[in-house]
Amino acid sequence: MTLPTSYGVFIEFVAGSWTNITPDTRALSIERRVASLYAGLAAAEMILEVDNMAGNFSPANSASIYGNGVLKPNLRTRVQATHSGSLRTLFTGKLDRILVSPALSDPRRS
Repeated sequence: MTLPTSYGVFIEFVAGSWTNITPDTRALSIERRVASLYAGLAAAEMILEVDNMAGNFSPANSASIYGNGVLKPNLRTRVQATHSGSLRTLFTGKLDRILVSPALSDPRRS
């Protein structure tokens, strides 16, 4: 089995327009649970870690394109992969929580 050739991570900041945040993505994990006789249905979960060294994802940063109140819960998110020339959606959901680290007040870490 061959692996996908590329991945894309998108957030819908404005209705109908997807913003590609793939270059800022550091880590991504998608977990799907399967229903069984003993366990009911459960929603899939995606944990996304982005690079915030420039402060682009800090809500208090009025100079960033994603901050200043634009990044908030309930924004639609999507992860896609290109596999054998076809584009496939791996995850579609909504932002549940946002944890910013490092925050603007934190010293820059290496």
